[in-house]
Amino acid sequence: NRAGEHYSLSRTTSSSSITVIWDTIEEAGITDPKQQAYILATAQWESNMGVYRTELWNPQNPTEEQKNYDAPGNKLGNIPGSGDGYRFRGRGYVHITGRANYTKYGLQNNPELAADPKKAAHLLVYGMKDGAYTTNCLNDYDYMLNGELYFDEARPIVNTNYAKAIGQIA
Repeated sequence: NRAGEHYSLSRTTSSSSITVIWDTIEEAGITDPKQQAYILATAQWESNMGVYRTELWNPQNPTEEQKNYDAPGNKLGNIPGSGDGYRFRGRGYVHITGRANYTKYGLQNNPELAADPKKAAHLLVYGMKDGAYTTNCLNDYDYMLNGELYFDEARPIVNTNYAKAIGQIA
């Protein structure tokens, strides 16, 4: 049945995604289990662990948030009314978004490359390690609060939304 096929595909994709992300974590020398957990949690939240390495977007019926990608004054570097929002929609395990981010990584002429598993893992891991998204990086946080694991404060590494949900995944 189709549900079983989707589950099998999702499971296979997630498994191969974890492998490529983990290989990149090791390559980057990230040994703190809390940081490793937060990287994996971010990939789970942003892309369903690679099942959706390209943001779901219906060009005939974009969400309100997606409409803002092309709005005047957007902070993504997109040219209003040009279709940049759709062209530079979220891709990869971390869903980089916007002309400015794609240009920063040399992907403006081929944005689809951001969804390639190895490239996506590199963008996720090194972007979070080096503070490439917001200037906040993995080493800026200790992931503890009152002696308990606490991941919510680390969301500004990538964005400022959904901190509690991602913290619960980690």
